[in-house]
Amino acid sequence: CVAGVPDERLGEVPVAWIRPTPGDRPAPEALRGFARERLAGYKVPVEIRFVDGFPRNEIGKVLRRELVANRSRQGRSVQEM
Repeated sequence: CVAGVPDERLGEVPVAWIRPTPGDRPAPEALRGFARERLAGYKVPVEIRFVDGFPRNEIGKVLRRELVANRSRQGRSVQEM
């Protein structure tokens, strides 16, 4: 899941939340390289966070605003890029 988060310099930047398959956690550098090959530079996530699951609403949609709010409360992570 990717969502825009506030940034002082650019206004908003993309952050990716990844739920890896159990026992198979990809390296953030590999994910970023994959994105750089396929996306425009401004679309490449500036930070990658690994999560166990996504918050969802009653019909199953991912609640991105909750992911963004949790990131704001926790600050930037060790997994930032």
